[in-house]
Amino acid sequence: MLVLLAATKAALVAMFYMHLSSEKRTLAYIALTPAFLCVLLVFALLPDLGAFTRALTHTTPPPAEAHH
Repeated sequence: MLVLLAATKAALVAMFYMHLSSEKRTLAYIALTPAFLCVLLVFALLPDLGAFTRALTHTTPPPAEAHH
């Protein structure tokens, strides 16, 4: 929820205080393309994070050493 709030604030600042709302649409495409690629990259890497976490949590512990 905080990320959504921060993104909304950043968009409002860019549109009104930086006066980008009156710019051409090409500028919006230039700004939105890296944002789209970032989201795509995060979702593409999520399965790897899950596999790494499963590998760490489902390993068998080493056998206990016998005490003499």
